[in-house]
Amino acid sequence: MLDLVIAGVPAAIVVVAIVEAIKRLAKIGGDAAIAIALVVGIVVAIGAHLAAISPAFGEWWQTVIVGLLLGLSACGLFDAGQALKAKL
Repeated sequence: MLDLVIAGVPAAIVVVAIVEAIKRLAKIGGDAAIAIALVVGIVVAIGAHLAAISPAFGEWWQTVIVGLLLGLSACGLFDAGQALKAKL
């Protein structure tokens, strides 16, 4: 399980994206951010393990993760567009 990949995306990238979103939404920093990262990492690892055991859960798990990543990507593109617009 060293090559943990979710929906074709390395799990580490999934965890970083989710943690960054939580930190921004809840305005969390410092030690609390470390705790959030640990919890998210554990939840993602457990979800990936359950997805490997149960194909039905795996389909839903991948759908949820892809949805989260698409939403976070859209937020990033919007923020980048706003920053570019402000410079023009």
